[in-house]
Amino acid sequence: MIVDTKKLSSLLIQFRNDRNYKQSYMATQLGISQKAYSYLESGRCKMDLIRFLRIAEIFEVDPMNIISKITDIDHPWSICKERETYEDQILKLNKHINYLKSHNKILKEAISNLIDHENSDF
Repeated sequence: MIVDTKKLSSLLIQFRNDRNYKQSYMATQLGISQKAYSYLESGRCKMDLIRFLRIAEIFEVDPMNIISKITDIDHPWSICKERETYEDQILKLNKHINYLKSHNKILKEAISNLIDHENSDF
């Protein structure tokens, strides 16, 4: 997943301005200085996940919607859904393989019995 930091910066500024929040207010809510928040908002320093989630909470925005707007993924949960689909397919294929193996064993036994029966006739 590649994060577009410029988009993240733009979104943070947009969310803050839409709510008429000052950087100093955000900084206070996060327990950091206004300058530190400015660095976060501008992308000059990296943001950890906890802080990202807290910012989303302050803005009352679903963090998954933010992630989908700033990454190369349409929707972050789509990866999980694809994985579940593949895992389901693997389970089905394994069941089918086991079914074929058991029937293969039955067929081998039947062929062996036929050969034994033919050999006993001679």
